[in-house]
Amino acid sequence: MHILRKLSNQSGYSVKYPTGIKQDLLDGGAPRSRRTTRNQYRTVNVNWTCKDGDLQYLLAFYEVWTRNPNQPFYTL
Repeated sequence: MHILRKLSNQSGYSVKYPTGIKQDLLDGGAPRSRRTTRNQYRTVNVNWTCKDGDLQYLLAFYEVWTRNPNQPFYTL
């Protein structure tokens, strides 16, 4: 597993949590709720402040990751 050794800005995180629940509206009465999928992925937007060589490191890491985008990675 690849490790990204560049910490992001703590204030630069935004996460979207999927609910996995769909509601079907019914004529007269409460909507019907049902679970659509399990173990959905979450989308995280992250920001970095880059200094001299940091941008090249991030671009190289991204290039390696795009060869297999389903592979997870850790950050340190």
